[in-house]
Parts: sequence; C-alpha cells; structure tokens
Amino acid sequence: MKKILLLIRRGDLRMHDNPALQAAARSGSILPVFIWDEQNERLGAAAKWWLHEALGSYIAQMDKAGASVVLKAGGTARIVQQMAAEENISAVYWNRHYPPAVYQADHKMAEELEEKGIEAKTFEGDLLLPPWETRKKDNSPYKVFTPFYKNIMTMSIPKPLPKVEKLTGFDHEQVSLSLEKLPLISGFPWHDKLSTHWTVSEQAGLNRLHRFAKEKMNAYEEKRDLPAADGCSGLSPYLAAGQLSPRYVYHYVLQSENSGSDFLRQLIWREFSWHVLFHFPDTLEKPFNPAFCSFEWVPENKEPIHCWQKGETGFDFIDAGMKEMWETGVMHNRVRMLAASFFTKHLLQHWTIGMRHFEDCLVDLDVASNVMGWQWTAGTGVDAAPYFRIFNPELQAKKFDPDSIYIKKWLSGNRPTKIVDHQAARKRALDRYNTIKK
Repeated sequence: MKKILLLIRRGDLRMHDNPALQAAARSGSILPVFIWDEQNERLGAAAKWWLHEALGSYIAQMDKAGASVVLKAGGTARIVQQMAAEENISAVYWNRHYPPAVYQADHKMAEELEEKGIEAKTFEGDLLLPPWETRKKDNSPYKVFTPFYKNIMTMSIPKPLPKVEKLTGFDHEQVSLSLEKLPLISGFPWHDKLSTHWTVSEQAGLNRLHRFAKEKMNAYEEKRDLPAADGCSGLSPYLAAGQLSPRYVYHYVLQSENSGSDFLRQLIWREFSWHVLFHFPDTLEKPFNPAFCSFEWVPENKEPIHCWQKGETGFDFIDAGMKEMWETGVMHNRVRMLAASFFTKHLLQHWTIGMRHFEDCLVDLDVASNVMGWQWTAGTGVDAAPYFRIFNPELQAKKFDPDSIYIKKWLSGNRPTKIVDHQAARKRALDRYNTIKK
C-alpha cells in the first residue's frame, strides 16, 4: 500500500470536504503531519490561540478515525523532505493555501519532491475555485468585485466531499511535539477571556452555520449592518481555520429554504480577496494604486495609535468596536470598516500599521480579507472606496446604533475627550488626498 505524507495547515482542520485528506484516505496509508512554520505563517496572538484550540479538536478527530497527527515546528520543506526520506514516503498530499510566502514555498517544495521521485499532489480546499480559474474574457484577473461576483455565480462550484470516517495509518519512527510545545499560546492570558466567547471545533462551526441558515439568514441583508442586532453569521473564524469548508457553506446556503443570496455575496467577497492577493501579492504591503506610493501619511504617532488600539479615541462607536475586538477576537464588520477609516483618514496613519494590529487581535484573521479591507477603506486598493468618503463616526452611530445598545454593551464609565476634531481631521485628510487626485 502506498505510504502518503499528509501535510496539514491552518485551513485544513476538518473532516468534511477535505480534498487532500479524502484523496489520501482512498489512495493508501497515511502519516498526517502539522508543521508550525513561523517563517511563513502570518498569525497574531488571537489567531494562534484559535489555531491551538482547533488543532486539539482536529487531532482528537484524526485519532478516532485511525491516524494520529504528528506535530513539528520548523521549516516546512526541510521537515517534509526529511520525513519522506526516513519513512520511505511515496507521495506528499496537501491542500493549497495562498498566502504569497506559503504558496511560493510550496511550489518550490513540490518541484524538489518530484525531482526525488516523490509524488507531490495538491488540492483545492481553501476556496470555492482556484484563483486562476476565475478570469475576465481577456484572461486577465479581476480588479472590480461586481463583475467577479457575477462571473463566479455562473460557474460550477464543486459539491462538497463527504466526511472522512476511517483512515489507515502506518507505524513510523517520528517523534511528535506535544500541542503545548508549539509556540501558539502567549504568556499573556488573553486566551482565558477568548475561550468564554467561543467553542472551537468543527462541529461548533457546522452547528453555527445550520442555526444561521434556519434562524437568521432571511433577515441578513436587513440586519447585517446593525451591530446590536446579532444578525451576522459568526462563521468567519471557522472558515479562517478551515473548520468549515467554503464549498460546504456555499452549497448548504444554496439549498436552504431561506434566501441566502446576500450572505453568499459576502462569501464571494472572501473569494475575491484571495483572487486579488494571488494575482497581486505585493498588495500585502504596498498600495495597489501606485499613486499612493508617494502619499504623505502622518509619521507613526504612538499616542493616537495607542488611544485607537485601546478604544479611547473619544468616538464611542469606534471605541466600542475596538473594545469588542479586544474582548472577543472579532469586531462587527460595519464597525471594523469605520475603525479602519478613522485610523487612515482621521489620524492619517499608514494602513499597514492598523492592519497589523488587526492581525494580532482577530481570531477570524483571514490575511487576504484583512489586507483587502484595509486597502479598500484607505482608498489605496482595487475597487476601493473613494478617497473623499470620510465617515463621521457620530452620524454612523446614530444610523446603525440609534439606541446605543452596542455602544453601551462595550463601553462604561467616563469617556475620554475626543483625540481629534472630526471637521478638522476631515479637512486635513481631504487636503492630503487631493494632492494625488487624478
């Protein structure tokens, strides 16, 4: 029987609709390995905590199915090649992942394995479709969401694969780290409060999807911008960790008796974000719009940045969102956009600084969606918000939290003085943006 090394990543931590796992189970006996590769992973403290919990749940599922997961830490290619040599591996299977550094390193690793006579086989487990399959008529990548959305809705999305119930492992000589030895849990006990808000397992993600489709999806378009309404799905951390398959979510929503078209649009926005990052990997750090390469952001100013991070700007709607993120690891999407807008336009701080703070604090960190959101809000990205769209946080609060229910949930006591004047900050931002206006 063929001996297969199954490479597991964040994004793979499920038994349902897992193409690499399914193929390995059908093709031979398997040795599953999760490698924590600090060099290629771009995860902050909150996402690492979620990964730690998700791994624990997944390892138990794999044990029950018949193949124990080996845990390693270090360079992925080096460890894979070493294990392949030591265990006489015939093939290495993995689901493709698209953070630029990971994808490029995996491509090189596949070539090196093939040169040694080891089959390297990759699968699509992270997206609805591989990012090179959705193209414009001229074969160029999309830069605007609406035509991308219209196109993908005409395409055939593969049906999800069944849950893997039975695996065949084989005896090996590999020494596994314990889960606690992986450097995922920081010394700061932030995870204690995160654990009060979340159940981190594949089944919890599936249950949440099923409840959302049954109880909330019909009213999603009406309530999704109202942070006090509890109208969002809460699926994002499970998608980010691969505990929910996007294809499973897509087809489950399509088959639901309740209308899910508005929700599917958000799922496809995630797809669009990865499409853009795949084709334009420099946007992870650089503005998509080259005019912003010379834009004069205010030099990094620690005092207002710290006020923003701690939820002490004096603008209640913004501060409530930042407090929510610090407490739960997520922030309502409308408020997330407003917090990013305030940072880049009221404070004129570089979008990458705010983006990295979100990276550190979000349990639902999705690298492509995060960079897309920040570039869109700052006006620097593809299909971006116009530079002159500068939201008034107080008017936004009146519109989307008219009874201050959300604000009161996350803020209490005396409020700090506003760190900027809205009108003055708006004028400063417009003056600065007008210097690059086309």
